[in-house]
Amino acid sequence: MIYSRGKNLRVFPESGVRVDNAFKVSATDINIEANRDMKQLRHLKTILGSLTAVLALLALTSVAQAETKKETKAKPYTLDTCIVSDEKLDSDPGMKSYAFVHGDQEFKLCCKSCLKDFNKNPGKFVKKLKDAEAKKAKDKK
Repeated sequence: MIYSRGKNLRVFPESGVRVDNAFKVSATDINIEANRDMKQLRHLKTILGSLTAVLALLALTSVAQAETKKETKAKPYTLDTCIVSDEKLDSDPGMKSYAFVHGDQEFKLCCKSCLKDFNKNPGKFVKKLKDAEAKKAKDKK
């Protein structure tokens, strides 16, 4: 606490000590103020600890939700050809096919370089896959 030498009169209700135009403060008064400050710090520490626990819980919940989304299975890719270049998958031993998931559908490409073309217009290739699967199902009948 700061005391001024003006007309102000400060009374400490805990001890009954009056401070009148001077800095007459006893050790008891300082201890009372220090204890009050320590209690406030303890309250702040408790609040901060609670907030930290809540934030940790939120982080764990979001991680669990992300893992749940990953566990959902994508529809398998049913074609034997690359959706972009129409080349047969794994026909060339020097080129390894590339598989990935877009939305809830798995796609397989003849090589990773076809991914650039796929990403330019994914809707086109999703539609192409659906049309090819429908045609394949129709041919089976």
